[in-house]
Amino acid sequence: ASTHDAAAAEPMSSRLGFAARVWSPAAATAVIGITFFFMMLLVGPWEYTEALADVARGTPHHLLPRGVLMFALFAGAFTGGLTAGSFGSTTVTLSRLVRCFASGVLMGWGSLLIPGGNDGLILVGMPLLFPYAWVAMASMALAIAAAMLATRAASRELRHA
Repeated sequence: ASTHDAAAAEPMSSRLGFAARVWSPAAATAVIGITFFFMMLLVGPWEYTEALADVARGTPHHLLPRGVLMFALFAGAFTGGLTAGSFGSTTVTLSRLVRCFASGVLMGWGSLLIPGGNDGLILVGMPLLFPYAWVAMASMALAIAAAMLATRAASRELRHA
């Protein structure tokens, strides 16, 4: 094997000098929660889609801090992909395109049914005992559990087939 082949097999995170380990979900969730808490204290509630909509409407209120947060959001996602070694391109297939489009439609419909994002539900709606926040979080938890059970059942079926 040549030196080029060895470098290609090495994760991109190691080649670029980033941490080679992936954070545990618990640690990553704790950091995200603490970060969102301080962001809410410093900037107030914000959603990047709302910031983009304000720019499109020509009413860019508090654009600089929200722009910095939006940049940090995308930079963190990019860095997370690099450190996890999962940054790269994938082949676009018709089934993947349909699945992504259908998922986006479902997420869009869900955002119309429930006011605010997850951070608004958890940090504002649930502590204020708004019924919609509790129903929304319970619905999400049940939907995630059902999807996980269906995935496990399908993988068992494939293994036994």
